[in-house]
Amino acid sequence: MRAWKSILAVVLVFGAGAIFGGLAAVRVAPMWHLARQPARETVVRRINERIDRDLSLTPEQRRQVEAIIADNQRELAEIRRDVAPRVRRTISNSQERIRALLTPEQQREFDRLIARGWRSLERAER
Repeated sequence: MRAWKSILAVVLVFGAGAIFGGLAAVRVAPMWHLARQPARETVVRRINERIDRDLSLTPEQRRQVEAIIADNQRELAEIRRDVAPRVRRTISNSQERIRALLTPEQQREFDRLIARGWRSLERAER
């Protein structure tokens, strides 16, 4: 009977680790990537320059392309704002489900890990 409990404990710990690792990969790793990305204005400028250079745009075409790309950036920002609350709710739900599996000591450590992840997320969103 003791061996069974030990095996179950190991499976739960590894399972929780795998789930948390997956959440971290989905949630935190992209934020690190975003934090290293250049500002949106820089991205827009680079896109415009690349299209202009590669396609040899006329001044009128360049103006129109710049307007289209600016519109696209505004639309994408709006989509991110709309989707972000749903993503956060889904992640929060998963975290609560994981937390329910943990011992009080593990819950405290899990909460610390989550708090660190949110700080990373908040920095990346700025």
